[in-house]
Amino acid sequence: MADTKISALPETTNPNGSVMIPVVEGGVTKKASKTNILKLGSETQAWDSFLDQIAALTDPNADKILYWNNTTNQFEWLTVGSGLSISGGSITASGGGGGAPTTAQYLTLATDATLTAERVLAFNGSRFSVTDGGAGGNYDVDIANDGITYAKIQNVSATDKLLGRITAGAGDIEEITCTAAGRALIDDADAAAQRTTLGLGALAVKSSIATGDINGDAVTFAKLQNIATARLLGRSTASSGDVEEISIGSGLSLSDGVLSATGGGGGATAALDNLSSVAINTSLLSDADNTDDLGSSAKQWRDIYLGRYFYAGGVLAFSYSSFLTFGSGSANLDFTWNSVSIGYCMSLQASTAKFAIGAGPGGGAGQFQVNCQDASIPVIIAKAASSQSANVFQNRNSSNTPVSGFDKDGHLFDTFSTPSSSGDTGAQGTVKFDASYIYVCTTTNTWKRAALSAF
Repeated sequence: MADTKISALPETTNPNGSVMIPVVEGGVTKKASKTNILKLGSETQAWDSFLDQIAALTDPNADKILYWNNTTNQFEWLTVGSGLSISGGSITASGGGGGAPTTAQYLTLATDATLTAERVLAFNGSRFSVTDGGAGGNYDVDIANDGITYAKIQNVSATDKLLGRITAGAGDIEEITCTAAGRALIDDADAAAQRTTLGLGALAVKSSIATGDINGDAVTFAKLQNIATARLLGRSTASSGDVEEISIGSGLSLSDGVLSATGGGGGATAALDNLSSVAINTSLLSDADNTDDLGSSAKQWRDIYLGRYFYAGGVLAFSYSSFLTFGSGSANLDFTWNSVSIGYCMSLQASTAKFAIGAGPGGGAGQFQVNCQDASIPVIIAKAASSQSANVFQNRNSSNTPVSGFDKDGHLFDTFSTPSSSGDTGAQGTVKFDASYIYVCTTTNTWKRAALSAF
């Protein structure tokens, strides 16, 4: 409806009820349906209280801006303050150049000659700083404590990493690999749990090791401190104390783990008086074969007690008051006498000399056994004296009474009693005789006899 205006004439109503509004179109007054001319809510704004407020405003007689005042809940004219001006439909800052005032404090990256109060932002290597560009005063820009969250830190490169520094000297934070062994220690609740993880025992928490902490035989020779060659371990300093090295003196040598007497330095003739309470745990040897004596005519040994063998390479002589005892009690020991070139093995030369088995100081039973090594010589020789009257060999009973043996002429004699009957006590092989019979025990407690007759 170009150039169509609503006339000031009153509205009329047609017989059909439609409202007709007088309009002027092209200078001619006409009537048009009100419905066809105005479509309220779409082509025009419906009349309301806001339009009433705008319609009530009067001409300010100056350039103004219409705005809504939320405090008074109405439309008002906005007054332009200092530094601004409205002209020709434009609002302009009056500070010059149409921009912000040059006296304002601006944050810049470098000094600006067009400004008088700018602040220059710079980074000095560890923090940002704001320096005076004309306003006066310098300021450091710092990050508040706890201001950087975990999320703000850069991502680590992989799983199982710790943050720290392993490169020598101060520097940037670095990633440190955390192995499975390290994680096993880190997640332990306390030191005791960490010792368990490491497999450590009670010694791990001790500041020093006591004797009771070391198991028997646990310290090997290799763990002891080194010593010089040809040294023994012991202590020569008075009183108890640490183990010391003892040198090998003259007359002794130490080689291949064996300590030996060398015979030098007068050691071979040293007196043995001080050995009365000293244990000899190895062989007591002469420095040369068949050259040294044990004792002398002036310094004789009294009793010799042997626990095993006694070997003699020559004549073994005993005085009438001496004893040679082998073992004691029920010990089963041997006495070996090597044959020599003089033609006999053992000589009892004293007129009252005795060779007793089981009758020495130790007591007990014994056995005399001769093993001949040469089939061409007699085993035992008993030689009677030219004026021999006593028997050369006697077998005595427990009462020390001679019961059998050989007389000075080598004749067998027997003085024990004969059995009283065929069932008398006897051991198989026993032979007895009297003037009439000879008796033989054929089995245990069984005797037989044969009559003796002249021929």
